[in-house]
Amino acid sequence: MAGFTLQKTTSEFLSGSVQNLIGTDPSLWYLNKGETLTGTQRVGNGGSISTIASYLFRTNYSYQDKYLITISARIDGSSKFGKSNLYGTYPSFALGWNLLNESFMPTSRLVSNVKLRASWGIVGNEKINGDSRFSLVANGQNAVFGLNEQIQPGATLGSTANPNLRWESTTQTDVGLELGFWDDKLTAELDYYSRVTDDILVGLTTPGHVGNGAFVRVVTNAASVLNRGVELTLAWNDQIGQVKYKIGGVASTVHNEVLNLGASSGSDSFISSGSLGNSQLVTRTEVGQPIGSFYGNRVIGVFQNQTELDANPKLSEQAVGDLRYADSKRDGVINADDRTYIGSPIPSFIYGFNTEFSYKSFDLSLDFQGQSGNKIYNGKMAVRPDLYNFEARVKDYWRGEGTSNTEPRPTAGGVNYEPSNYFIEDGSYLRLRNIRIGYNFPASLIKKLSLTNARAYLSGTNVFTLTKYSGFTPEIGGSDGFSSGIDLGIYPITSVYSIGVNVTF
Repeated sequence: MAGFTLQKTTSEFLSGSVQNLIGTDPSLWYLNKGETLTGTQRVGNGGSISTIASYLFRTNYSYQDKYLITISARIDGSSKFGKSNLYGTYPSFALGWNLLNESFMPTSRLVSNVKLRASWGIVGNEKINGDSRFSLVANGQNAVFGLNEQIQPGATLGSTANPNLRWESTTQTDVGLELGFWDDKLTAELDYYSRVTDDILVGLTTPGHVGNGAFVRVVTNAASVLNRGVELTLAWNDQIGQVKYKIGGVASTVHNEVLNLGASSGSDSFISSGSLGNSQLVTRTEVGQPIGSFYGNRVIGVFQNQTELDANPKLSEQAVGDLRYADSKRDGVINADDRTYIGSPIPSFIYGFNTEFSYKSFDLSLDFQGQSGNKIYNGKMAVRPDLYNFEARVKDYWRGEGTSNTEPRPTAGGVNYEPSNYFIEDGSYLRLRNIRIGYNFPASLIKKLSLTNARAYLSGTNVFTLTKYSGFTPEIGGSDGFSSGIDLGIYPITSVYSIGVNVTF
């Protein structure tokens, strides 16, 4: 198969607003019926165009259903990149070997499938804004000038250009084994995967002296990251009398490691990210560590009295009842050099399992999902001080010597809110994602009602979650790989319960 595809995406918007409309009558809600002062009438507009052109090729070959080969390739071009980096080439191939069809394999009722497979391939990614390679002007930057100190409209540098942007690419190698037993009542798949993502496209915070502002990011090809592990899938499908059932599960280990930082050099290079919105950055990406690892001070207790405070290294603002940070460098001074890696947002183990049962006209299905080994940075605790015990975890705070060695005295800010493992929590969880109970109406009733089929059901989604995390939900995402697992007050996942009837006429 060979082909060519072309995609074009166009978007435009136009907006206008005024303040202080005349009265509350909706018939008077028009742009020219509001305040006409400069600054209260606003208009905005914008748009974007992006195109992708792709050349595709794929061929499949099978010999006696023993040896299977698939070879494919694609060339993708995107208008989001400059002429020198416009196209990316992405080949892949896969091999399969059905050992059960070989003459040397003994005939057995026990084994119903044995297949070895291996694959290698590269895929590209260009999911960035179409204007990321251009310098942009930020309008509406008013300033006060002149003797009369009047506000004057102005503009400034909005974002810095990066004309050298290129495709992000992911190279993956898989080796797997498929097994089936007792006519595939029991099936198993075991895979080893190794995935390397190069030239990761991400927006990085720039230093203030660049002039982009505190919240403007410059998109760049920042790093190469390795993910590797083992995946196991098991399923058992059988019947006992009138009870049919199926039990299945999948589990995967994850090892994540930064291989290099593309835009940096030297062994001490790193990328700081993970903004809390209060000028603090709580993640650090460095070669040899998981991407977006949490970085901060290590808490070793609470200062209980003045003698302890005077005898140990501390920050100048620290007082009795404050958190005590470890002197990691053992130099008698607490500063930024004492910060260390305090956890990773990436789980080391991901799993899920499901069950299905049916008996006569009734059926039941349950779907569980979970993960372990990851940490969450409770950022909402760091930017919203709990002076009034908003959360139960801080109710046993320090009230005097010996009252607590884990929760500091209540403060509205200061040293207790420095990035530290005080805000790190276990992100492991097990969730009942779905449950469904159904009943199929008997054929005699369906016939009387002139129906083809009728089924009643009761279902629930996100029924319960087992976790030690104190926040609303342990499922915390992120804007990019450099700032994942930071809870800034995410809305909790909603539990939904449904009851209904499906009828086919």
